[in-house]
Amino acid sequence: MDKKEIYGKSYFWSELAAFPLIIYYRLKGKNIKQLLYELLSRVQKKYSDTVITFQEKEELLIQYEELNNFFAYHFKKIDSSRSHNFDEKINYCLNQFKKESNSLTSASKLVILQENFLKGAEQTLSIYFKLNGKTERRLYLSDILVGKFTDERLKNFLLSQKFIDENNNLIVDNKSFFFRILKSLKDKKFINQSFTDKTIVEVLQNEYNSKLDNSLFSKASNITPDESETEIIEELISLLDN
Repeated sequence: MDKKEIYGKSYFWSELAAFPLIIYYRLKGKNIKQLLYELLSRVQKKYSDTVITFQEKEELLIQYEELNNFFAYHFKKIDSSRSHNFDEKINYCLNQFKKESNSLTSASKLVILQENFLKGAEQTLSIYFKLNGKTERRLYLSDILVGKFTDERLKNFLLSQKFIDENNNLIVDNKSFFFRILKSLKDKKFINQSFTDKTIVEVLQNEYNSKLDNSLFSKASNITPDESETEIIEELISLLDN
């Protein structure tokens, strides 16, 4: 990584301010290894039992890849290695810190490096433990629909009405009407009543590869379908009833 992103510009007065901190760390403060392991214990305890959805996992993976600090740079490099366990990866990062700190002649840069290292470790390890925790199984329509052929019949109907394409992508512009169809299916008990609207939206996102809005689903569901929509919904209900 570019070291300019860590240290920025150096000024004479920042050197003067850094010296007392360096002396304190040397005489009374804890060393970097102690501080890192205390942080590690705290973060691991907080996030190890976290359960995340597949959607949250995908978002965390993006955040993990975008991390840009001294600790993350070295941890991500060694994390891809299968020949190192977790403790060895932490020690590797500590060794990289020691190498970098030993190369510095500036007190202010040493303070900046330590702060960057510890803050970066907290950010990186928080995401790491979340990603390595439990992930909920992704739900699809077949998991929440009731009836032996409901899933297949619904898919064929949505294809014929141009709501989805052959690759199961949602292509309809009027998503409000699509939501009202799903609400009608729940009212008619073709969707398991135990699932909340929020879960239904997550299922639709998984099923149809689309980003959908929970609030729009709620609003659309509270609007009475017009005559043309009612005809289409009744046609679907009749198809599923047979």
